[in-house]
Amino acid sequence: MDITGILKPEELPFYVPQDLEYAINELLAAWDRDEKDLLDCYLDEVQAAARSVNEKNDAWVRSYYVLGGWKKQSAKVN
Repeated sequence: MDITGILKPEELPFYVPQDLEYAINELLAAWDRDEKDLLDCYLDEVQAAARSVNEKNDAWVRSYYVLGGWKKQSAKVN
């Protein structure tokens, strides 16, 4: 899958802890190589790691990466 339009952790306008950055990068790599068998594991890791940021950013990360908000052209970062 082409991931060029999906935000990378370093592009987010809030502090991204190392565990969340790693989880997001692993998810992006899985999408890039069209991983299907273990995709749920990568999504679960992002969701779990997102708990390390405040509630507002946690909800944004889950909405954007886990629930497919990245598919929308105008994803708003809070």
